[in-house]
Amino acid sequence: MAVSLQDWSKISFGSVRKEIQRLERRLKFLRNEVFTDAIIREERLLEQQLCDLFEREEIMAKQRSRIEWLKEGDRNTSFFHARASARRRTNKIKLLVRDDGSSCSESQGIKLMAEHFFKKLFTSEQCESVEEVLEAIPCKVDESINEELCRPTRMRK
Repeated sequence: MAVSLQDWSKISFGSVRKEIQRLERRLKFLRNEVFTDAIIREERLLEQQLCDLFEREEIMAKQRSRIEWLKEGDRNTSFFHARASARRRTNKIKLLVRDDGSSCSESQGIKLMAEHFFKKLFTSEQCESVEEVLEAIPCKVDESINEELCRPTRMRK
């Protein structure tokens, strides 16, 4: 019976994750194309469909969580605390590896390493050549679009 329900679910609703991946691939493809009205409309439609699928995925996760809670815990606070403690253990950073390959497991050292990493990440270094940066940015505006954008504006009547 469980297999039949799974088959029915896939036929009726499809695989949400697979559909999200398919839409994300299509959206990535469209964002590399030249902008036209049709592409912009399709991009907006895909973004809306993705939002709907993300919402459906979140609802499904909440439902699974609720089912798990009812099956395992049913207002059992020890169950709740065990789940929360397991989550805390999973999320805890126990060890970081330094640039030289050595490791750090003390909480103060981990804190300092994380702080140093993010300071380095969010501070800019002096750029020698602006051309290097510009070469890394893909050109989305061709010559005809550039001429259109640089043309003086006219007042409409």
